Amino acid sequence: YRIGSGMRLLRNGGAAYNEDHDYKKMPVYCKINIIEDQLTATGERSVKVAVTYHFMRSDLPILSGGKFFNSVRFSQYDYYSGELLHMTDSNGNENVSCKWNVKSDDREVSILCDFSSDWSYSGSGEVLAEWVGTYQLTMPKDYDGFVICLRPVFNSYSSQVSASISPSEGTLLLEDLGEDVSKSVFCRIPMYIDQESTAAELCSSSLLSELTLDN
Repeated sequence: YRIGSGMRLLRNGGAAYNEDHDYKKMPVYCKINIIEDQLTATGERSVKVAVTYHFMRSDLPILSGGKFFNSVRFSQYDYYSGELLHMTDSNGNENVSCKWNVKSDDREVSILCDFSSDWSYSGSGEVLAEWVGTYQLTMPKDYDGFVICLRPVFNSYSSQVSASISPSEGTLLLEDLGEDVSKSVFCRIPMYIDQESTAAELCSSSLLSELTLDN
């Protein structure tokens, strides 16, 4: 998935369940966008990335009744080592701050992350529910190995609860996802682009072109 390329269908990417633990998987539509991207005073990159899930009203499965809830599942990895950058759980309810030190591309990289998430529900319209997860990342300017993985949800309510209470995914590598790889959406955050330098290069190229034409 390329940043800003619009909504992508993720089959079994969401779940709906009620207070009686009647749990059913459902398709969702998701997108990933960069909201802010700049350098800090120390020269590090500060980038805010938003992950959005849409639960469509027409896709909501029939449950046995009562108040219902929704869940999503996602992970984040280092592209070069395949190492999972672990957070507290994987059902989309956490608001956490963490620091990852990873051996990436023959060097150690430090990544700071403040993650928050928010649900909103609509009483009408095609979109029944929206989940937005926001990564506020601080990392080296030249690091381009942060990968977000939007995954199929757990097969059962009990599996989801077990993962939340006692996370077992902390040692997983990207290669250990098995069949989930072909069913997931992967997005690698691209390299930081210095807008001022790019604008200066474009201006210089345009000026050179004009001078060439004049001569």
